[in-house]
Amino acid sequence: EDLSGGEKARLLFSLMSLNAPHILILDEPTNHLDVESREALIHAINGYEGAVIMISHDRHLIEACADRLWLVHDGTVTAYDGDMDDYKKLILKSRSTSRKKEKKTNVTQKIKSESSELTSQRKILGKNLEKLEKKIKRITAEIVKYDRALKNPKLYVHGDVRAAAALKKFTAEKLDMSLDLEEFEREWLEIQEAMERILTE
Repeated sequence: EDLSGGEKARLLFSLMSLNAPHILILDEPTNHLDVESREALIHAINGYEGAVIMISHDRHLIEACADRLWLVHDGTVTAYDGDMDDYKKLILKSRSTSRKKEKKTNVTQKIKSESSELTSQRKILGKNLEKLEKKIKRITAEIVKYDRALKNPKLYVHGDVRAAAALKKFTAEKLDMSLDLEEFEREWLEIQEAMERILTE
């Protein structure tokens, strides 16, 4: 009962590997662990001489321990040669493609459909630019709030189911907002480039 969170994590890992198995399978091992316990688990995994198969959404754990990645998607498992940054780019690209099909927000098409006059195009682009800047400012402020919330040590209390659920919720919502922000910033750059082309015509 007097053991710290990190000591408990190391003890648990030692007990699991007591019979010296050649392979361990860990399913979301950092769920419900506090910060100290998570770091202790990472240290124990890295010091384990056998193979460890982990199923996890914890980016920090994966980056600290994994030397090979496999993607589980649509009922299939495939080897992935990239790192976590590459995976994030893959997800962003996939979401961007999906949004383009659903919303049909191609900036050039909007300009052509609304007006063929250069003056009208500049006005339309200017309004769209202002709207995007407001969205970018709002989402940036929201992301800052989530960053502050995720620094709350109460979210990492060992055994607190509500805290774990809140942590998962905040992390997912922050990721969605980050993806939205990158999409809006991409559209903003497209409009800027379109306005520059109009000015040179």
